Amino acid sequence: MAIGSRRAALALFAALALSGAAPAGKFNKIYVVANVPDGTGNVFITGNIPNLGPWNPSGALMYRDGGRRIYALEAPEGFVFEYKFTLGTWETEALGEDAKPMTQNYRIIVGSQQVYQHTIPGFKHR
Repeated sequence: MAIGSRRAALALFAALALSGAAPAGKFNKIYVVANVPDGTGNVFITGNIPNLGPWNPSGALMYRDGGRRIYALEAPEGFVFEYKFTLGTWETEALGEDAKPMTQNYRIIVGSQQVYQHTIPGFKHR
């Protein structure tokens, strides 16, 4: 896992399952990949899980691999994961794939798919 340990993730999702926010059951490792423009420095991912802030614009620093930024996590099958990308502030939030400000969060339902790729054409105010 990119941030925290498997034990912390299990505790988090167990708490979510007990609250009815996440189903109990099989955990899947997933990778969120952001393909970013040349010259982009650090990219952060923020979202609806505690490891990402939650919703703190500098929630978790993504791993840098050339023009890709990668974040790995484990989540229970069926969990609804919502997230956004920033350069560390809301003023530098990622633009949508249409190069316009996003009006909604990225949203995935964790299933058998392991890699979720996004192309980020740029960031606000950059």
